[in-house]
Amino acid sequence: MKFQAKAIHAGWPKPSETARIALLEGQIHGLRVARKVQEIDPVEDLWPSDFRQALATSIEGGLSPLGIPDGVGQSLEALAQPGTLAVVTGQQPGFLCSPLYSLFKALQACKLAKELTAEWGRTVIPLFWNHADDHDIAEVHHSYIQNRNLDLQKVSLAGLSSGRQPLSTIALSEEEQGLPAIRALLQQNFGMYSHGEEAVDLFMPRDGETLPRAMTRVFLELLGPHGLVPIEPDWIRKPLGNALAQVVESGAGPALQTNRDQAAIDPMEAALLFLVGKEGRTAVRLRGDHYVVDGETTGVTPADLAKRVRANPEEWSAGALFRPLIQDLALPSVAYIGGLGELAYHAQLVPAREAAKVPKTCFVPRVSALIVDDECVASLEKGGVTVQQVLESEGQLKPNDDAPPTPQVFGDIREILKDTKSALSAQRGPLSEIDPSMDRGLMRATNQMTAGIEKLLATAERIHKNKGGKKDRHLRRLNNRLVPRGLPQERVLGPLEFYARYGPDFFEALYAVLPSMSASPIALHTSHRNAPTQ
Repeated sequence: MKFQAKAIHAGWPKPSETARIALLEGQIHGLRVARKVQEIDPVEDLWPSDFRQALATSIEGGLSPLGIPDGVGQSLEALAQPGTLAVVTGQQPGFLCSPLYSLFKALQACKLAKELTAEWGRTVIPLFWNHADDHDIAEVHHSYIQNRNLDLQKVSLAGLSSGRQPLSTIALSEEEQGLPAIRALLQQNFGMYSHGEEAVDLFMPRDGETLPRAMTRVFLELLGPHGLVPIEPDWIRKPLGNALAQVVESGAGPALQTNRDQAAIDPMEAALLFLVGKEGRTAVRLRGDHYVVDGETTGVTPADLAKRVRANPEEWSAGALFRPLIQDLALPSVAYIGGLGELAYHAQLVPAREAAKVPKTCFVPRVSALIVDDECVASLEKGGVTVQQVLESEGQLKPNDDAPPTPQVFGDIREILKDTKSALSAQRGPLSEIDPSMDRGLMRATNQMTAGIEKLLATAERIHKNKGGKKDRHLRRLNNRLVPRGLPQERVLGPLEFYARYGPDFFEALYAVLPSMSASPIALHTSHRNAPTQ
């Protein structure tokens, strides 16, 4: 299988003003934003050899129960060596490894790490932060598929709702989460494809598995050969705790209040870190020059809070604003791949980085891609539309929008039939003068003629309608696969259905064609034919 990459010119989705400026100038509020490999510079190696050895050993221990592919083993060996740097990306672990952009981030990290290694002659490895600390189960307990009727269908794990428990602690149950029923549903919709059963087996969580562990397992299978190292925070609590303590006691929290009125995330309202206990995660917020745990009235000084974090690192995790800082202290990051929506809050971290002496990691916008597979290519041709038209309609194309009118021949024949019946009826009198029985014979012949012609017209109309129905089916496929729910495909659909149709070669082909950087969205066509894009 091969892909052909084409730029999308539909102008949708439109980037924010912050993203537009960052891509134009290569920076935003002091945050470097790379647009090509040459704009990324190596960082000083601040990670001692013994720290690296311990870090690599801890990650290896977390991965070992799943089996470590050779490519991942090589990355871990490199991580333990002085001078090795990393391209870091990550995402919350969604059900069935959705949405697609989680996979795109991981692929891009592999590609960029390889290119930086070649550019610098210095080893760079790809790391994927599997955000198992997150507790927003409602955001990740479902996925969307395009079913056999080509409609979009939500597939959800049963028995899960909002809560404060980290995702790493929620083991899925065959019975409680209804895994057999979901498995049967997926088999029903994708079992007819050559890799359908294999896809369901790979992406469905096992009994007793957490969502983070399921994502780690799948990414090891798909991207392990390219050296991607998935990391679950529980594996490296000590270095993360030390990094979090450094950020807390350094004054990074108060530094976030710089230009607070322009902040994407209000640092006075956001949970900068969490205390993790039996009841789950409890937010810790900055109040003046003290930190306060939600539900408590007494504040804690940064120094005292840092001591608590170092003493029991397993009881603490970073919030959204502190997380990039502790990642860049605990991991030898040289670049972070994130969505354009993350730019604004990463930019507001610049003063906090300086306060906590965190390396100034370069921000790399993630590649935004649209998969136009063989089925979509065929539907584009048969539907008489282009990718751009589907995107501009935001997935609302309908066959009546540009369908040809009902053929005039239907009306013309009925007018002829009407005139003929009228003319024949006018001859009933003269004909009955010859023989009264002739009147009835003419009526019978006229009715038979009418019935025969109406039957012919009904057949012709049904054929015409069926052609429109087929077009409706093609447009439904395009609407729900390219712009599901009126949103970019990569934000809604997951990788399972593409694996079912095309197997593991699909992901190798993706890796081959996906660029390490792209400021504009791209469409990836799987067909050897040239599908229309304009």
